[in-house]
Amino acid sequence: MTKKKIIIIIMSSIFGLILLTAIIVGIIVLVNMNKPIAKIEDETPPIYETDKKEITSDVKLPTNYSASDAMAYAMWRMENINFAISTTGESKASFVTQKVNAKRTVIDNEAIITTVSTSSFKKIAEEKFFSKDQRVLISKSSSINDEDATAVFSKEKPKEYSKEEYLKMFGWMPFQLTGYIVSKDTYLNEPTMVKNQDDTYTISMDLNPNSNYAPYWYRYEILYNSSSTIIPEFQSIHIDFTIDNSYRVLKAEYNEVYKVEVFFKTTTKTHVIDSFTYDNISFDKERYDFYKSNLK
Repeated sequence: MTKKKIIIIIMSSIFGLILLTAIIVGIIVLVNMNKPIAKIEDETPPIYETDKKEITSDVKLPTNYSASDAMAYAMWRMENINFAISTTGESKASFVTQKVNAKRTVIDNEAIITTVSTSSFKKIAEEKFFSKDQRVLISKSSSINDEDATAVFSKEKPKEYSKEEYLKMFGWMPFQLTGYIVSKDTYLNEPTMVKNQDDTYTISMDLNPNSNYAPYWYRYEILYNSSSTIIPEFQSIHIDFTIDNSYRVLKAEYNEVYKVEVFFKTTTKTHVIDSFTYDNISFDKERYDFYKSNLK
């Protein structure tokens, strides 16, 4: 057999192997495309709930308490104060990077959330309004800007949901600090607290990623946003919260790893930063008036 024939046979075998692999991958993708989006059907309440401690007049500075107790005070504070959060970051899964840009504003038991997530593969943009009587209105975008992950939201009549319907989709309400259950029961180990030079404090924690622990509620949101055909499987959750002397959260940095299935199973690594504002908080007047006019 000549050298040329050997090369041809080898190249043909390689091409055949590539073709076979492509066919197998194509079949897997085709099968998974027809899978329904997973549903979380928990009939029992979570075993654990977030630790919260009321801030009374005799509560001292964070340095007088453990990191977990300081965090419990911060959790209570955030449910009893107006705030605005700007979120930026990205999620990486295989060869896809999803940019994340969001804003959450909470004022006197009302809230507006805008969420934009873009990549070459998928674009998501929604705006949600939460009324004082616990109804939720959701608008889709009319256009999305890929470069800076911003969107223009529709002026068509938004879809209305009850609080119960919304929680079945997203798991948690925006009036709390985070969708994770943060407590002494969900810490993997005791969190640490470091005092910074600017009189702020950074509380670092690793949470138990088991579905019955920290991500019990938050996995609903991940499932909704990813359209996964499996319930998200969390592998690790690390959060750094920076608070001030009043137990207001100034910054939250999340590093998460979880598995979802969109065409095929993939591990997603998410890194996002929440930046908090407390002064001169206001809703976008045009959007606020739009939602108020659409409440039945």
